[in-house]
Amino acid sequence: EYSINDFSLTPNEDIHILQIVREALSNVLRHSHASRAEVRLAADETGTVEVTIGDNGAGFTEGDSGSSHYGKTIMQERASTLSGAVEFINQPQGGALVRLSFTPDAARHHSDTTEHTT
Repeated sequence: EYSINDFSLTPNEDIHILQIVREALSNVLRHSHASRAEVRLAADETGTVEVTIGDNGAGFTEGDSGSSHYGKTIMQERASTLSGAVEFINQPQGGALVRLSFTPDAARHHSDTTEHTT
């Protein structure tokens, strides 16, 4: 599901989103035993972009943060590069959710312009 039609993302933002989604989906395939996964990309009225990758699999376990699970660290570093954050959530109904939130350059610049003209 894709719903951010009001502005464009920079190539840098595109690449980091793509790689976070790719890593999350790779983890779904390798670890979750899920039968379903979904990816959503949306923006709210302030321009904040939220990307979620969810599945109906096993969810995250306590051992997922060990040294052999560097995928989470890579996703966190990419989110940081976007001045955003990524969360790893066990869903109440089962399964896992990876949530990336950040404000794209286009929304930040629009906000800066709006502030200076008022």
